[in-house]
Amino acid sequence: DGGRLWRLWKEGLANLDVSDLVFDPQTPARLYVATRGGSVSTRFSTTAVCESGPTQLCLEGGRFRVEVAWRDFAGNTGVGTTRALTDDTGAFWFFGPDNIELTVKVLDGRAVNGKFWVFYGALTNVEYDLVVRNAATGATWTHHNPSGAFASGADVDALQP
Repeated sequence: DGGRLWRLWKEGLANLDVSDLVFDPQTPARLYVATRGGSVSTRFSTTAVCESGPTQLCLEGGRFRVEVAWRDFAGNTGVGTTRALTDDTGAFWFFGPDNIELTVKVLDGRAVNGKFWVFYGALTNVEYDLVVRNAATGATWTHHNPSGAFASGADVDALQP
């Protein structure tokens, strides 16, 4: 993507004079960086990013793909239409663009507990399934909201890096 999704990376590095970048042949989403000072650091790359679309919300620089499917009280089904808000937060509408039904935020909590956190705010009591997928690792987190329930929540153990 021409470096659009690259971020500052200095954790675990004694200096920032990079000599090599190597993708793990067994796990291509993992990137290793080596410096001339002899440091090596690794992390999952966001090269396997999601692309935002009308029904797919991409958060945290494209690392997380968020989708929602709904079912109304008459049995009609559909998927949420996205509205990006910030790099880590977005919203979905189900029935009309002026009627937000759900907001979602994914935060990097690795400094606290080594995981990514998911927060969701429901503005509806329609049944829905919310799915957050780590585009780099394929790991998913899912929340099912039953019909008639008004529920918002958070999961600070949601996703491994």
